[in-house]
Amino acid sequence: MKFLQPITDNETVNGIKEYLRNSCIRKYLLFCIRIYSGLRVSDKLSLQVGADRGKSHISIRESSTKKARKFIIHYS
Repeated sequence: MKFLQPITDNETVNGIKEYLRNSCIRKYLLFCIRIYSGLRVSDKLSLQVGADRGKSHISIRESSTKKARKFIIHYS
């Protein structure tokens, strides 16, 4: 089993965000949701991009607690 170390350097996180923002807004949004949401890894891995354009939120139901979570989508 391989272990991953978290990225703890803000400069590295900001560099990744800038790269993704300039290359693919979809990947940028998924990256931001994954690092800022506080979701479990299993819930993060289940996120998928749907065809709902123009939506302002992403809704997800946590697998462990069955709680519904709603995240606003904003980028500037």
